Formats: sequence, structure tokens, C-alpha cells
Amino acid sequence: MAVVKINLYNNRTLSCVLLTSVKNTSYLKKQLITGKLKCALVKPSLIVDLFQLKIAANKSVLADSLGKLTTKSVYTEILFNLSISKNISQSLVKFGIDDTDSDLLVLSFGDDSEVADIIMQIEGDTMDMAKLKDFTNENVVRKTYKISDSELSASSLINLVVSKISTKDFVNF
Repeated sequence: MAVVKINLYNNRTLSCVLLTSVKNTSYLKKQLITGKLKCALVKPSLIVDLFQLKIAANKSVLADSLGKLTTKSVYTEILFNLSISKNISQSLVKFGIDDTDSDLLVLSFGDDSEVADIIMQIEGDTMDMAKLKDFTNENVVRKTYKISDSELSASSLINLVVSKISTKDFVNF
């Protein structure tokens, strides 16, 4: 299993696993909704780089440590923090998986055995995280984050995405 670990604020670690050819997405979504699956399942088409996940996860961990989550869990908070929208439902729909998705990213704060248990429930193939860029849909990312051609000529896509995520609390997009 190709797990990438990202060190976060407050000595927390986020484990990330990229999967493709997933056949039981509908089941996984139901498990998430009922709280039986302790993770976030994210559309990889909207992720430019692991740094984007690190920023959203750090914001989530910080809010959790302060007792100031905007959403119901630290995992839905990651989806909310990936979005530039302040609308929780819209953020969860945009970044969370659909029943028809066959590619997904698993994000978990659990230990190695908890992550392995989650992966065992997924009927799909793990991929090396280095292939994440192959799943990114730049046009959808640009539309989602409202990135113009002029912005992109002045900075990289990941810098623009991270800037918009980081300033969401202060700026209306």
C-alpha cells in the first residue's frame, strides 16, 4: 500500500492514499455518512499537490484543537477547508466523492492499522502518490478556485490554490 504521511500542527499526522478503479464508492459514501468510516474521501481531480491537502488539514486540526470546527468532524472540516466556499454543503459535495467516482484519495488521522482497515474496505487499486498529478483536472481546478489566465501568468496553480484556501476566512471569492 502506497501511504504518504504528512506531518501537521500539534504533532498530528495525515495519512494519504490514492486509489483508482474503485467499484464500491456508493457503499463507502454510506459508511462515511453513518460515521462508520473515519476518514475523508476526496476527489483527486481537484487536488493539484499534497501541499494543498496539508494546508486544508492543518486548518482543520487547528480548528479541532481550539474546539472551533465549522463542520461536524475534523474530516468534513478538511473538505470544507479545501473549498473557497463558506457553504458547508456545497464544499462537501464539490470535494467529497460521488457514487459514480472511481478515483479517490483517502485522508486519515488514524494509525497504520486504522488506515489499513479503511483501505481493506475499498474495492480498488492503490496508486503511488507521485501519480496524483495524472488525476488532476486543471480546468476544473481553475473553475473551482476561480483562477483567471492573468493570475496564472503571474503564479503557479498550486500557489494560487493555496492562497485562496488560506485567505477564505478573510476574502469573499
